[in-house]
Amino acid sequence: MKLKEKTEYLWEKYNFTPKKELGQNFLIDPYIVNRIIESSKLTKADTVVEVGAGTGVLTERLAKSAGKVIGVEIDEKLCQILKEELADYDNLKIICGDIEQFCFEKRFTQSQSVKIVGNLPYQIASSFLLNLARKEWIKFMVVMVQREVAEKLLARPGEKKRGTLTVLMNYYTIINRVINAPPQVFIPAPKVASSLIRIDRKGAHNLCLDRCSYQLYLSLRIWDE
Repeated sequence: MKLKEKTEYLWEKYNFTPKKELGQNFLIDPYIVNRIIESSKLTKADTVVEVGAGTGVLTERLAKSAGKVIGVEIDEKLCQILKEELADYDNLKIICGDIEQFCFEKRFTQSQSVKIVGNLPYQIASSFLLNLARKEWIKFMVVMVQREVAEKLLARPGEKKRGTLTVLMNYYTIINRVINAPPQVFIPAPKVASSLIRIDRKGAHNLCLDRCSYQLYLSLRIWDE
């Protein structure tokens, strides 16, 4: 069964309707799913936190490759779908709640290999990424964001799109674009294009090297104000 057909089948089976207020767009392109899995480079030693597990299209693939998967989903109906449809995966735990609150409260150790994977709600993407970039327990993130956000994150010095978010994220992380994704790879299709990006957190040594440029940036910001 194709991903689009499977997703629509689950919607009908559980009487589910996507909610615009939650920014619910469901990935239905197998090539994009494969690129997410490939970019995540999963092993049985990994713990994966999935942002917005949805109907479980990506969740199931993650559970087959990683040692432990924590799927965080805010929609109670989708949580029901996930728990029933993926009940056979012993290494999968579904958390019905807010992803920002979960990541704020959850305490992983630095020795754990924790990877963040998923499709970020556009309305929280910037603040969510910046907060997570400072978490020492995160190894890296492979996330889908609005293309406009990706362009800001990847903007080079001197480019108009470069701003505070760019500088702060580049202080903590190294960001690479994996692939662009048109609206058609989701249902319902969003009004904007997306980009899949990988964000690797810098080690302590590189953070020290970047501190001077970061402090200079803050000084210039204060001077401008």
